[in-house]
Amino acid sequence: MPMSARDPSHILRSVFDEVTESIKAKIDATISGVQEVIISHLDDSIQAVGFRGSLTDRSGSATTTSSVLAAANSSRKALFVQNLSTTTAIYINFGSAASAGSGSIKIPAEGSFSMTENWIDTQAVSVISASGTVSYTAKEG
Repeated sequence: MPMSARDPSHILRSVFDEVTESIKAKIDATISGVQEVIISHLDDSIQAVGFRGSLTDRSGSATTTSSVLAAANSSRKALFVQNLSTTTAIYINFGSAASAGSGSIKIPAEGSFSMTENWIDTQAVSVISASGTVSYTAKEG
């Protein structure tokens, strides 16, 4: 029976070996442009590959006055912040000004923060140092 070009089930039937009850070929597919799914015939596994794309450099210096590290971004998929100071902490906050205390996330000297899975906050990110001027590296994807 001929299969319609609109019938996607023919793809699965063409790669499934009914004799060995396994997948005959590797398939790369995209689900809603978000993740790549790899189905492997080598071990009959299905693997979801995380987001791919480029990172935007948001590196800078934090002072004792809160400033914007990254503007609100509804397309944000990841955020990485590394404190380059060997002695002084920095703090970040989402949606409002950062403060060197409660309500903000502390990144200790030589510490880092990453947001890449499960929950990605898309609000503006602000940064402040505990004292003086502190350099940080930040990447947004």
